[in-house]
Amino acid sequence: EELLKYLQDAKSQENTQSSYPKENLQSCLEFKADKNNGSNNPASANPRSSASRGKRASDAKRRPLNSFIAFRSYYSVMFPDLTQKAKSGILRFLWQNDPFKAKWAILAKAYSIIRDDHDSDVSLEPFLGLNAQFIGIIGPSRYLEVMGWQLDVDDQQQYTIARVKATTANE
Repeated sequence: EELLKYLQDAKSQENTQSSYPKENLQSCLEFKADKNNGSNNPASANPRSSASRGKRASDAKRRPLNSFIAFRSYYSVMFPDLTQKAKSGILRFLWQNDPFKAKWAILAKAYSIIRDDHDSDVSLEPFLGLNAQFIGIIGPSRYLEVMGWQLDVDDQQQYTIARVKATTANE
């Protein structure tokens, strides 16, 4: 019941989310009056010290991990010899055809919660390596075979994914 509510909330957020985080949009809309000449300047136009750039306030909540990012991180090791550009297209295609998106949403949510509580102690790859098997995620070494996919390359080094058999995953 709780999982169903989370998945429904995640889906509705995904559909209504704009390309800018609400915090950035809000700071862009807030203006403060310039005391010298009364003109309006964006509040975000104030220069920051270089020491504060790239650092989060310790109590600031980080954005939750996107389930596709978890999928991409976990399965990118299947293609160690490919360029990032080639990997990206292949993984995007595999994600679009992956039947386990709900499981990836659960893993991403769990990682986000743990990461927020134990920031320096958790990294994504080891987390996925340890936990994916517990909810039925297929290992990278078996994924293409179990899902019925085959990676082909032509004489011009163009990669294509072809379905060669029916999916055998019962997970």
